[in-house]
Amino acid sequence: MAADKPHQLYMKKPTEHHHLCRVTTPKGRLSYPFIFEPSEGDDGKKKYRCQLLVPKQNKNGEDIDYKKIHTAIRNCKTIVWGKDKTKWPKKIANPIRDGDTDEGFQMEKKLKSGKTVMVPRPEYKGMWVISASSNEQSKPVVVDRDEEIIDSPADVYPGCYARLSLMAQEWTYMKKTGIMFVLDGVQKLADGEPFGDKKNPKDMFKEALSDEDLEDIEELEGDEDDEDSDDDEDEAPKSKKKKRPVDDDEDEDDSDDEEDSDEDLDDEDSDDDDEDEEEPPRKKKASSKKKRPVDDDEDDDDDE
Repeated sequence: MAADKPHQLYMKKPTEHHHLCRVTTPKGRLSYPFIFEPSEGDDGKKKYRCQLLVPKQNKNGEDIDYKKIHTAIRNCKTIVWGKDKTKWPKKIANPIRDGDTDEGFQMEKKLKSGKTVMVPRPEYKGMWVISASSNEQSKPVVVDRDEEIIDSPADVYPGCYARLSLMAQEWTYMKKTGIMFVLDGVQKLADGEPFGDKKNPKDMFKEALSDEDLEDIEELEGDEDDEDSDDDEDEAPKSKKKKRPVDDDEDEDDSDDEEDSDEDLDDEDSDDDDEDEEEPPRKKKASSKKKRPVDDDEDDDDDE
């Protein structure tokens, strides 16, 4: 049914009045920014969408009056339903919701007593939540403070500071009606603490390593070097003890075995001859040292 589908404001009223429904928001924090690629909504249609969180009070605890935003909404209602408020629908959905009381922005919290209660999510506490969207064919413009186009989704994330260019528009769907904000553009103003556990990719490695971190790294590297040197020292003696004597003995044994094998093939008596030949030099050396003085005296006696 045509009445169940959202429709453009200027389709019902002259286009010269739609500028009265336009507004640029003050600075707030972005939440759920599907502004580069559309996401599927409750009605099954893909849309570009986002939320802007603006504080209810200033630093002095005074309520902030977002007059321009409320004026755009009121102008839209007047253009659609007339100046007589008695003729307006009894229930008109509002694009601005309360971050403290709206069920969509609450989370469960378990008390010490074991009881579970609903509390506002930290990022929504004390905030007004402005919702805006546009259809798949109307991609919003995304710019920075200098109005330069932003192409990277990583630059515009949940928690950064921005402001929105909006236009109030009436919608009717499933016998319900309300005012929505059409999302025309997003201007990022500053970086902020990302919502949830996510971190800003630009800030992940922004901080330089401290002196303590560098000292810890050096200590770790030193420990690794010490462990390597200890391992080398432990392995080196073992290899020396095993290899050097074993290699020498093996070489000698091998050579002796070869000689013995050759000698055995030639003659069995050659072994005895070799033993006799090896023994006299040892005796001669020993006797020569002891007998030289004796031999000299004996020679002298013989000469006499």
